[in-house]
Parts: sequence; structure tokens; C-alpha cells
Amino acid sequence: SFGANQLTGEIPSELGNLTKLRSLHLNYNQLTGAIPPVLGGLGDLTEMYLNSNDLSGPIPAELGNLPSIKVLHLSSNELSGSIPVELANLSNLTSLGLSSNQLTGSIPPGLGGLESLLFLRLGENQLTGGIPPELGDISTLQYLRLQENQLTGVIPAALGNALGLEQLWIYDNQLTGGIPAELGDLTNLDWMILYDNQLSGPVPLAVAQLGGAIQSTHGLSRCEFLPGNAGLSVPDAQAYRDADLDADGFICGVAVPGPNPPLSIGPPIRDGLPTEAQVQKTPPVMKDR
Repeated sequence: SFGANQLTGEIPSELGNLTKLRSLHLNYNQLTGAIPPVLGGLGDLTEMYLNSNDLSGPIPAELGNLPSIKVLHLSSNELSGSIPVELANLSNLTSLGLSSNQLTGSIPPGLGGLESLLFLRLGENQLTGGIPPELGDISTLQYLRLQENQLTGVIPAALGNALGLEQLWIYDNQLTGGIPAELGDLTNLDWMILYDNQLSGPVPLAVAQLGGAIQSTHGLSRCEFLPGNAGLSVPDAQAYRDADLDADGFICGVAVPGPNPPLSIGPPIRDGLPTEAQVQKTPPVMKDR
């Protein structure tokens, strides 16, 4: 491992000759230049940590040829271009980190076929298009972080099939439509962050009940639908007031109608939500080392 040093220069293409290499840790350095495509020939490699450098250029499609790879972390660089569809071939992948780059284009629907994936982090890029419904097919998925992109369209109801989800971060995009009632099936969620989109309509009761449970157990900052999403509302019904378990008059920041409306405009927004840079410095969260 050569991680967390002050290494500079480019990644030598000669590393592609180390055909028995199992782990490549070059993260937290000052490496520049492109990712050598020859790294895609390391058939025994199980971990590639290149995150937190100054790497640029596209993600080589050849990385989709790594049959043994389980962890591929390229976050916090200056990578550009689209996400290679070939990454959908990495059938053993458990963690894919591409956040905090300059990636464009759409999210490949084929990623929904990664049946072992636990962590998918694509936030803080310039991705466009919709959220692929196929991501809901990943029954193992625990973290889905797509925040701070330019994603459009609706939140797919199929995400409600990813019953293992613990974190759903899709804030700061351009998503429209309503919140699918199916998200209320994600009872393992302890983060549901949807703010700064263009969502509208009534919050489904199942989602309100889940949100009330999250904010009661984990705090107000763990479930946030506001700011943004000005068209969202909570219906005036006793079931919704019952969902407000901490009785503060809000469900994830949206006021709950009642005989005694809340005096403030909502709970503190974004308090406690870590940035991707902070996550990179917190190994237990995403096992970035």
C-alpha cells in the first residue's frame, strides 16, 4: 500500500505487469494524469483505491475487465467523461465510488445487475438523465448516493424494492413528480435526503410514517424534504399527525396540518449531513482507505 503519502506524478503503466497483484492502494496522494487502461488486465485484483488524488481524463472502459474486483474507488479526483457501461460486468463488485469528479452522461442501467453491490456512490458529478429503475433490483444495496448531479425525471417506484437500503441521498438534482409510496417499504433506511429538487404532491402516508420514525430515532437531519420541493405537502389527517412521532409539527421538514400548527418554519436543514469529502475521511462509513 502506498496510500496517504505525498506521492506525485502519474500512475506507472508498468503496474499492469503485476499480474498477481490483489490490492492497489494509491489513495490520498497527489497523483496526476490518466488512469492507465492496462490496469484493467490485473485479473487477480480485488481492491483498487485511487480516490482522493488529482487524476484526470476518462475512466478506462478496460476496468470493466477486472473479474475479481470487489472494491473500485475513484472518488475525489478530476475524472471526466461518462461512466463506462463496461463496469456493469464487474459481477463481484461490492463498492463502487465515483463521487466528486466531473463525470457527465447518464447512469448506466446495467449497474442494476450488480447483484453483490452494497455501496453505490455517484454524487457530486454532472450526471444527467433519469435514475435507472434497475437500481431497485440490487437487493444487497445499502447506500445509494446520487446527490448533487443534474438528474431529471421521477423517483422510480422500483427503488422501493431495494429493501436493504440504509441511505438514500438524491438531494440537489432536478427530479420532478411525487414521492413514490413504495419508498415507505424501505424500513431499513436511516437517511432519506430528498431536498432541493422539484418534487410535488402529497407525501404518501407510508413515506410520512417512515420519515417520522427516522427523525424520531436518528434526528431531524436524517430525513429532509426541504428546502426546495415547494409543491410537497402533508395532508390534513390524523394518521399523518400520528406519524409525527416526536410531535414537532413536521415530517422531514414539511409542516403537518393540525389544530396547533408549528410556530417555526421547519426544523434545521442539513444539520449533520456530511459532505463526500468528510465521508472520504471516515473509513467506517464507506471503508475508504
